[in-house]
Amino acid sequence: MVFQYILTADAIPCHGADGKLGNHGAADLTISVLPDSGVINVIRNGRGSIMKGYGDKLNPIEIHAVTEYVKSLRKH
Repeated sequence: MVFQYILTADAIPCHGADGKLGNHGAADLTISVLPDSGVINVIRNGRGSIMKGYGDKLNPIEIHAVTEYVKSLRKH
């Protein structure tokens, strides 16, 4: 699936496999407090010049899957 490639090829170098790496200014996903709508917005549109958006590459089901994955990295 496209989203699996994006997670491994694009997200891991910046966020790390555990979401904590923080390369190039990437957010620590384990402490993210963004609501679902915020996570979806970042996935679709990116964040400034740091992270490109994937709205043109991922369908709504894949965006939802990435959102759920990002949320799963949060510390409980």
